[in-house]
Amino acid sequence: MVESKAPIIGGEDAGDEEIGQAPAPAVPGSGRGGIHSGPSPHASIPSPAMGSFADRGGWWVAAQGLLLVGAGSSWVLWGEWWGVVAVAAGLALAAAGTVLAGTGMVTLGRNLSPYPVPVPGATLVERGPYRLVRHPIYGGLILGTAGLSLTDGNWPGLVLASVLAALLWGKSRFEERRLQASVPGYSAYRRRVRRLFIPGLV
Repeated sequence: MVESKAPIIGGEDAGDEEIGQAPAPAVPGSGRGGIHSGPSPHASIPSPAMGSFADRGGWWVAAQGLLLVGAGSSWVLWGEWWGVVAVAAGLALAAAGTVLAGTGMVTLGRNLSPYPVPVPGATLVERGPYRLVRHPIYGGLILGTAGLSLTDGNWPGLVLASVLAALLWGKSRFEERRLQASVPGYSAYRRRVRRLFIPGLV
């Protein structure tokens, strides 16, 4: 995953001429008086974050949200008692998912985004849970959804957790193609850190 430093667009000086001095000659095609080398500071800087909802991978986010809402609804509408072992195992999975996703979010900080397209100026992050897996937040969501469904004795929730895992796998593939294209060193990081979601497993 990545962290970013957004590019800063500086303003113009208060003026190009000083009192008592003749203005610098205009450069043909510069669009203004005085010598002007390089692009205007007000020129637009292309950025993935400036794209449309679809360009930023918004439909992945929408589908992910629908599955999470569906899982939450199933916990309210369905549920059985599967025994103490199922409850204990579900709570352990949910706790592990909370830790994994939570530390992933904290590590990204200001660079956290629901969209799979990297934020502008993204740089490689290898600390925290990203030393073990490339997408700890996704792994935490899968573990948490499966764990709560197991605790609730909820078959529909477990099915939705499986669908969520498949969706996040596709979303991570979409995301990593863009990370490799825009973040220096990501391809090598991807080779070093083989696990995608869950340390030691997936």
